[in-house]
Amino acid sequence: MNHHFLRRICTAVVVAALLFLPASVFGDSYEPNNTLDTAYGPIGYNSLTSEFSGVVETGTDYDAFYFYVPKGSHPVNFNISNTSGAGRYLIDGWLFNEDGKELGAAWDIEPGGVGSIALTLSGPSRYYFDIEPSYQDIVPGSTYTFTTSPQSSFVKSLASPSRPPTSSSPAPTPQLIGPVIVTPTKNSNCKKAKSYKKKYKRYRKIYKRYSKKAKKARTTKSKRKLKRTERKYRKRYKQYKKKYKRAKKRC
Repeated sequence: MNHHFLRRICTAVVVAALLFLPASVFGDSYEPNNTLDTAYGPIGYNSLTSEFSGVVETGTDYDAFYFYVPKGSHPVNFNISNTSGAGRYLIDGWLFNEDGKELGAAWDIEPGGVGSIALTLSGPSRYYFDIEPSYQDIVPGSTYTFTTSPQSSFVKSLASPSRPPTSSSPAPTPQLIGPVIVTPTKNSNCKKAKSYKKKYKRYRKIYKRYSKKAKKARTTKSKRKLKRTERKYRKRYKQYKKKYKRAKKRC
């Protein structure tokens, strides 16, 4: 009896120690890649660059990767798995064009969960994929894997010869052109930051208001309804706060 009790105690201590290990213990072979300017890549163009694993080490750790899409319009898929145990960060996956504009996202992927982004992108152009924590107040060290597909939609460089066109190939979308990188002006980013800040502050007030109402709700049904509304506005708050932070960095 004592033996089983001691074993349970030891197991609990080990689990607690693993949950609170510092970020440096986990490590990430692609660091530093916390910004689009320091993104790791290119990825996706062969079997060795189509599957990756990494660690979201802290609440402000952003793992950025870049890839090239050849001339024409091509389907691009990112499948993301949060391979962490319970209690770790929820994670988000994001896709950006070469100007840093958000094109798609997979939000709030829970430990043990999966998410995906599927888009048709135009080239020749450079794009970015980013993994980051959904929240900043949970135990760090979330591990993840992601895969890219199909390989035919990725190239090693924009200098690579494009594949011959076929009659079934869709016409390229004109608004995404490359390989020239057009950097948004400082003024435009400052305006965006100001706009995003107003929105995330407004949504923060709204979700907190619903949170208070949910706590005071007298019936389970009304409480659930209020909590659903709170989650909706909390999600919008998070989205615009992230947009604000990105625009602020470029302002």
